[in-house]
Amino acid sequence: MKLPALSVEQFPAVQCAAELRHALGRSGVATLSAPPGAGKSTALPLALLELLGEGQRMILLSPRRIAARLTAARLAELLGCRLGDTVGYSVRLESRTSAATRIEVATEGVLTRRLQRDPELPGVGLLIFDEFHERSIHADLALALALEAREALRPDLRILVMSATLDMAATARYLGDAPQIQASGKQFDVKLNYEEEAPSLQSAARQCAQQPAVFADRFARFTLRALRQSAGDALVFLPGQGEIRRVRARLETMLSGEATLAALYGDLTLSDQQRALQPDAQGRRKVTLSTNIAETSLTIAGIRVVIDSGLARVSRLAPARGLAALHTEAISQASATQRAGRAGRLTAGVAFRHWSRRDDALLVAHNEAEILHSDLCPLALELALWGAQAPRWLDAPPPAALAEARSLLTKLGAIDGQGAIQSLGRAMASLSVHPRLARMILCAPNASMQDEACRIAVLLSERDIMINDSTEGRTSIDLTRRLGLLAERHSSARGQGAFAHLLRTAAALQRQARRALSTTQSAAFQAPASSAGGLVALAYPDRVAKRRAGGGYLLANGGGASAPESDPLAASPFLAIADLEANEAGARVRIAAALPENELRSIFKNDLATTIAARLTGEGARGEEIHELRLGALALESRSAPLSAERAHELIWSQLRLRGLAALKMPEEAELLRRRIEFLRSHGEDLPPCDENSLLAELEIWLAPFALDAASLRELQRVDLTGALRARLNRQQLQRLEAGAPERLAVPSGSQIAVEYVGGEARLAVRLQEVFGLAESPRIAFGRVALTLELLSPAMRPIQITRDLRNFWNQTYAEVRKELRGRYPKHHWPEDPWTASAVRGAKRKR
Repeated sequence: MKLPALSVEQFPAVQCAAELRHALGRSGVATLSAPPGAGKSTALPLALLELLGEGQRMILLSPRRIAARLTAARLAELLGCRLGDTVGYSVRLESRTSAATRIEVATEGVLTRRLQRDPELPGVGLLIFDEFHERSIHADLALALALEAREALRPDLRILVMSATLDMAATARYLGDAPQIQASGKQFDVKLNYEEEAPSLQSAARQCAQQPAVFADRFARFTLRALRQSAGDALVFLPGQGEIRRVRARLETMLSGEATLAALYGDLTLSDQQRALQPDAQGRRKVTLSTNIAETSLTIAGIRVVIDSGLARVSRLAPARGLAALHTEAISQASATQRAGRAGRLTAGVAFRHWSRRDDALLVAHNEAEILHSDLCPLALELALWGAQAPRWLDAPPPAALAEARSLLTKLGAIDGQGAIQSLGRAMASLSVHPRLARMILCAPNASMQDEACRIAVLLSERDIMINDSTEGRTSIDLTRRLGLLAERHSSARGQGAFAHLLRTAAALQRQARRALSTTQSAAFQAPASSAGGLVALAYPDRVAKRRAGGGYLLANGGGASAPESDPLAASPFLAIADLEANEAGARVRIAAALPENELRSIFKNDLATTIAARLTGEGARGEEIHELRLGALALESRSAPLSAERAHELIWSQLRLRGLAALKMPEEAELLRRRIEFLRSHGEDLPPCDENSLLAELEIWLAPFALDAASLRELQRVDLTGALRARLNRQQLQRLEAGAPERLAVPSGSQIAVEYVGGEARLAVRLQEVFGLAESPRIAFGRVALTLELLSPAMRPIQITRDLRNFWNQTYAEVRKELRGRYPKHHWPEDPWTASAVRGAKRKR
């Protein structure tokens, strides 16, 4: 095979090719840092071909399908060969390779599939992980498995990890202290312009999500100003396809033909993607609006201007809801550098950043590894299939998220309770879709429903076809509308376009499913699903939902979801929800299908459970017993019957323990008795405990004998609670209680005053005039406790609180007397309280 001339001037990365060949030949692993535009994705693989043995190929790994296709096309162009011959590519459900292929550009998921089938990777001599700084979950997994395979089976397998912006030191250590090689690049100066008056990136992200039209208007005006301050083709970075559509529509009006507009995102066909990378055929100025797929790998010809929103779409898992949701977030410093560098490939360029210098200083340094925040269900299935001990990770997945993923796989039947892979799980792992969707396809009852399931899987895996360039949002949440639209376009979608891509992908998935089912006992998987809703329920059993009386839906997993009331599907009694969007209020249904109740019962017949719950319907009622047939949190049937006296009795006790003694509405006499007992216990007397916790724990001992016929709380409140409490004490204990904690005490006036007991203290509230002549505070608890005296005025208002009555008479009374004489001049306030006679009520002064 004749290689093209690779000049250092054209491809600076080739200057380190000899050093790389030496490092890989010596240690088998290496890392390469090379700036954007150095040719590491194109020229360098060609320069490393001589490392391959006879009949071997290298696999160049790319994090995105679009980048894999376009990189392969560029390599084929450099070699002057047809795509699929010496150079080919393999992505999910699509491959263009042959026996002659020496360079295969693939996504990391494709490599994982091959390692699972045969860890020795026969015929592969070199793995190149390109753009590793993106830290996709597929890249982390594929690299971990490849290193295990190399250590155990293929010591001759060479592995190269490349990045433009990642600090490779940690990666080199992970590879076993691999050689670190730095390549220079041909990068022209890029002038950075900041929008100092722009809102913060956090505010812009919120506006993008909550007010998309407002964000599009502001950013379109910013883009127009940037275009009029610069010259040359421009690359505009936006977070997603929706923003591209909206900004493009506004720019078409604003520019009035001054430039031609193009879009670049993952769902375009290969030919559309290639056109987006080329200059305008008529030489007009070109503005390409792209997602972050244009950050790396792809080179768009002629770009001299970059206009950056500073935002990207990131998938994050919400563990509490089990939902992976797309969030609009500020990019990292590394991404901002990559984006700006696109303007300096051919000549000096300029980058316009829609954020301030202050915001720029707040950007995080690098992208967070996806494994730390993504849905780990596919990863957990791959690990179960790998079967060996968990591999070494560069960044280990969070244990809680991994446990949640394994719990879901158990519910789907992919693994058993110990985490071992099952036959259904093996078949699921062989399909190039999420495990949920793989289960739906494999458990479909017949070939026709399997084909329907494949179409549903593709519709749910790709961009929603209910969104087009002229609509701002979905017109319906109904999945069957989408299936109908796909069927309508079937005959007209034979050639190109999004519908043709969907149909080709569905057909490839059908073939994949047929192969998987041909090697297993597929009848063991089959479920009686006869509708789109039934198929979706197989994939999302936790999202089967029942309409609530007040609107919205309750999910089988206990969560809630809202649906647009204007949508006809929102009136369905049951839904199988395929797509939920997490929000602050809970979740919003985005795509679902109606699920007939009889089909729900048939599919989940082994998961239905009958529960019996009793409840009190009121204090005076005996209550009722509720019998329910449930699927998780959903009640499919419910009937009630009056509680038996025995069951009502049990329920009353449980309710009483839950609500506390307050539910008994204990009379004052009983409450005083309880406090007196607790007071004496706190001062050493051997009496049965009467605190609330003890009484609630021993209801059957002290209360039940007095409440044998009570069948409601109201009847229980009529029980002689004082008698029930007294029955806890024997005769001797009752005598000790009366002697040590009397209900009332006599004072010098002759009055019998009630004693108040609170915890370990006792208090006597008495008029001052009734204790004249009393030298000491009375003592109770067999002399252990001095009563706290609350001395009152004639109007029963507190004037002094004391436990030392003698000290009060000697030190304080004189001052109190002056005040009382002024306030109550008609009463007698003797100078000497020791010799004065105590009086009951008011005694007029002489």
